Amino acid sequence: MATKLIALVLVVTVLLPITTRADGGGIVNKVVATTLDLTTHIAKITVSVTLENNGDKAVNHVQYLLDPLLAEKLAYINVESEDKPLVVVDHVTSAGRPEKQIKLLQPLLPSATIKLKITTVYSHAVLPFPRQISQSDKQLVQFTASGVYYLSAYPTVTQTLTATFPSGGTIESFSRIKPVAADGSQVVYGPYSDVKPYTSGAPRNLVLHYENNSPFLSVTRLNRLIEVSHWGNIAVEEAVQVQHTGALLKGPFSRYDYQRSPNSGQSSVKSYKSLLPASSADVYYRDEIGNISTSHMRVDEDTVEVELRPRFPLFGGWQTKYTIGYNVPCYEYLYHDGSHFALKMRVVDHVFDEQVVDHLTLKIILPEGAKNIQFKPPYPMDGEEHSLHYTYLDTIGRPVVVITKSNLVEQHIADFELSYDFQLYLLLQEPLLVVTALLVFFFSIIVCVRLDFAIAEDKAELSRQQATVILDNIRTQQDNRMMAVSRCDSIIASYKSSKDQKKFRAAGRDLQSRYNETINTINTLHKELSSLDPDTAAKVVELQKKAGELWTVLQHLLTLTEQVVTDSIKKDSYLEQERKAQEKKQKIIEDIDGIVRGL
Repeated sequence: MATKLIALVLVVTVLLPITTRADGGGIVNKVVATTLDLTTHIAKITVSVTLENNGDKAVNHVQYLLDPLLAEKLAYINVESEDKPLVVVDHVTSAGRPEKQIKLLQPLLPSATIKLKITTVYSHAVLPFPRQISQSDKQLVQFTASGVYYLSAYPTVTQTLTATFPSGGTIESFSRIKPVAADGSQVVYGPYSDVKPYTSGAPRNLVLHYENNSPFLSVTRLNRLIEVSHWGNIAVEEAVQVQHTGALLKGPFSRYDYQRSPNSGQSSVKSYKSLLPASSADVYYRDEIGNISTSHMRVDEDTVEVELRPRFPLFGGWQTKYTIGYNVPCYEYLYHDGSHFALKMRVVDHVFDEQVVDHLTLKIILPEGAKNIQFKPPYPMDGEEHSLHYTYLDTIGRPVVVITKSNLVEQHIADFELSYDFQLYLLLQEPLLVVTALLVFFFSIIVCVRLDFAIAEDKAELSRQQATVILDNIRTQQDNRMMAVSRCDSIIASYKSSKDQKKFRAAGRDLQSRYNETINTINTLHKELSSLDPDTAAKVVELQKKAGELWTVLQHLLTLTEQVVTDSIKKDSYLEQERKAQEKKQKIIEDIDGIVRGL
C-alpha cells in the first residue's frame, strides 16, 4: 500500500509541471482573429490575438506555435503590440517541441490583457494543383494547413479564420469545417469557442483549392556584389536567376496563340518591375547573349523603376538568368567620423512584387587597407565569411565580407550596417604605384638603351662606327672647301671694283692656302679610312681628284681677272674664256656633290 502511495505521489509530481505549462501559467487567448491572405503565390497569415493573464504571477514572455505543415516554409515573422515591434526568438520546450518565444515590452501583470498582432509569411506554401497545365488552361493551386484552429500553447475562448483569395478567380473547393461561409473571394471559418491548448483541428486539415494566376516567380539564386570605392562611387551588381514555380507547361508552346488570345498563358510572366535606389546611375541589364534592349527605366523622386522584360515569357518550370547593375554616390550610403566608416545599404533590392529569394549571397568588397570590420545585420543571417579580393594596383588585397541568407521575402528589404577603419592617406597608394611603375619603366628603357649587352666585342661594328666618324670629318672639310670656292667669286668681284692688284694677289694666296689645307686634311683622313672601308676610301680619292680640277679652274679664273683688269687681254676674249671656265666649274661642283652624297 505504501509503495502504491509513493508511486502516485511521483506521478502527480511529474504531471503537475506539464499541466502548468499546458495552460501557460494562466495565459488565455480571449479573442483570436486570423486572416489568411492567399491572393499571391506567398501565403500571409495575420493573427490578431488578445491575451489575458489569469494567473497570479507576472509574465515576461509568451509562446507562439508554428503550424507543423508550414514551419519549414516560414520566411518572415513580425510581432507588434500597440504598433511597437517585439523581439521574437527561437525556443525549444522541455518536451523538444520547437516554438517561438515573444518577449513583452513590459511584464503582463495578473488580470491584465495585451493585444498582439502576429504576421507570418510563408514561401512555397501555395502549390500548383494540378502540377501541369496546358497553355490555355487557368492555373489552380492548393494551400494546406494542419487545421482551422489557431495553434497555441494557451486555451482560446473564441476565434475566427478568414481566408482571402484572388478576386475574379474561382474557388474550386475548401474544407467544410463548420461553421463556415463562403462570400465572393473569401471563406470565413468560425467562430470557434473554448479551444484547448495545442489543438489545430486535426485530423481534418485545412485544404483550399482555388484559381490563382498571379506571377509565381522565385529568385532561386541571387548573387549581390557591392564594391565600395572611397573615390566617390559604390558599384552594385546582381546576378539573378529567376524561375517560374507555378504549374508546369504541358505540351508545346505556341507563340501565335499566345499573342492572339488574351486567355492564353494566363499564369505566364512577360515582364516585372524592379525598384532601385533613387540615386542609381549607369544602370545596365544584360544576360549571357548581351544587352537586353526590351527594358524600360523611369526615374521617380524616391526610386528608379526598371521594367525588366526577359527575351521570352516565363511559363511554369521556365527560368532566366540575367545581370543588373548600377552605381550610386558614396555620400548617400557611406558615413564616417575621422578614420571610422560605416556603410548602410540594403541587404537585397526590390526585385519584383511579392518576391521570394531562395538563396542570397551578399558580397561586399571594401577598399584595400580597411580594418576592424564589423557587420551588423538587420535580422539573423545564415553565414558570414571574410576573404580577400585582388584587382589591379592591389598589393595586400581588398577585404571581402560574404553573407548568405535563405528564404527571403519582400519584408527582408532592410539596411545592414558595415563598419570599418580606413586611413585616408591610403587613397594615395594607387596613384603612387602608377607613378612609381612609370618611373621604373622609363628608367629601365634608359638603362637598356645606353648599355652594351653584347657578349663579345663586334669588330665590324666598331670599324663601321670609326669609319662614320671619319666620313663626318671629311664632309666637314668638304663644306669648308666649298666655302673657299664661294670666297673666290667674292675676291674676283672685289678686285674688279677696286683695281687693287696687291690686295688681290694676297687674297689669292690666302685662298690657295686654305684650299690646300682642306686637301691635305682629307688626304690624312683618307689614309685612316682606307684600312676601315676601302670602298668608301676609293670614292674619297675621286673626290680629291675633282677638288684638284676645281682648283685649276679657280686659278684660271683668277688669272683671267687679273689680265682683263691690266688690259693684257681683250674684253671679248675674257668674256668667252670666263664663260667656259664657269661652265666647267659648275660641272665639277655637281660631280663633287654627287660623290659627297654617295659617301
